[in-house]
Amino acid sequence: MKNRFIALGIGFILVVPGYFLMTKKQVDTSRTLEMVQRDMVSSITEKGRVQSVNEYQVVAKSEGRILSIPIKEGDWVEGGNPLVRVDTDLALQKCKEAQSQLTVREVELKQVLDGLKTKKVLLDAGSLSKFDYDESQKQVQLAQSQLTIAQVQVASARILLRNQMYVAPGQLQVTKIVVEKGAVIVPNTLLMQLADPRHLKVEVRVKEFDAPFIKVGQVAWVSLSTNKRIRIKSTVTQVQPILEKVGETYAMKVCVAFSVTQNIWIKPGSQVDVQVITGESSHVWTLPQSAVLVENGRYFVQVKSEKAIQKKLIAVGLQNTRDIEIKSGLMPHEKVIFP
Repeated sequence: MKNRFIALGIGFILVVPGYFLMTKKQVDTSRTLEMVQRDMVSSITEKGRVQSVNEYQVVAKSEGRILSIPIKEGDWVEGGNPLVRVDTDLALQKCKEAQSQLTVREVELKQVLDGLKTKKVLLDAGSLSKFDYDESQKQVQLAQSQLTIAQVQVASARILLRNQMYVAPGQLQVTKIVVEKGAVIVPNTLLMQLADPRHLKVEVRVKEFDAPFIKVGQVAWVSLSTNKRIRIKSTVTQVQPILEKVGETYAMKVCVAFSVTQNIWIKPGSQVDVQVITGESSHVWTLPQSAVLVENGRYFVQVKSEKAIQKKLIAVGLQNTRDIEIKSGLMPHEKVIFP
């Protein structure tokens, strides 16, 4: 037992000084660096999927059978160009019947109005009773009501006919055709989708702590997630003012928009990275992010001199994934411990 305590004591004597020697050696040999003056860019990067700014869904407005589809996926169409031809025989027949009925009601109203004028003369001459004249007035009112109904029927028949015609709302590209020739459609059936691939947008979710730095009008770079060299300059066009819950955190929806001409890589459906530039400064003093300590929202650095290591409070500015701008609290020549 006595030998065991002696051994433990010797071990303690050897280990403790060794620990302090190692600690002292680690501090003394820490790498140091000085601030570097450079141009600084801060940004926030999130992932998203490309969409067309102008997307249009062609939906059936009434029942019918598709006679033909004079376009195919990938085609460009001009405003007013036919997209789908639907059987219009029934709609045309209803339109003709309604128009014919309207003509009959117009003739009937004219006849009872002419008869009322004649009876008014007879009434004034004392040759017609007031009762008979009132009955003629009731016939005019009935004819006017029937004419109004006929006019509504004509308008409804024309709407039905117009609903059988599907034309492009503007210069767009056909991105998807859902139905085929001969298909029977009912109201709200999706027929096809159109889009303008020249004007695109991306919606991303920005983390809660990054949200205050995003502003409308900021420059953003959109690049393919699989190839960072393919990128397009864009602009932040919309910032959702309310945070929404995403999983266990909160985020803000941000939309960036851009136009393309001959870029065949970035198109609707592409998975992209969106880098929003939140700040730019020229010739500012910077340190690597790893050289700066953050405690309770305040920033510190460890400055090494010949005599001691001093912890100094600093003020910072722009930040990115690599560097951080040092605005005050540190002199250019001072040596900062760089772990």
